[in-house]
Amino acid sequence: MDTRGTQPGSFEELMLVHRTGSARQAADMIAAFAGRDVPGLPTIGDGHRGQQVLDATARAAREGGWSPCP
Repeated sequence: MDTRGTQPGSFEELMLVHRTGSARQAADMIAAFAGRDVPGLPTIGDGHRGQQVLDATARAAREGGWSPCP
């Protein structure tokens, strides 16, 4: 990312990165809502897999041992 000569770690750099990131996130959301493919954007399948891992982790903690993750 081009930080336009801002001092690394400065408030100015933070604000630049925030504005750029927010604009990119908004563009990705609009594209996704319009049904366009957005490379690198998590899918429903990614979320489902993540939830399976969380469920297995909670089960393992509750039962005090390893729990399989489908």
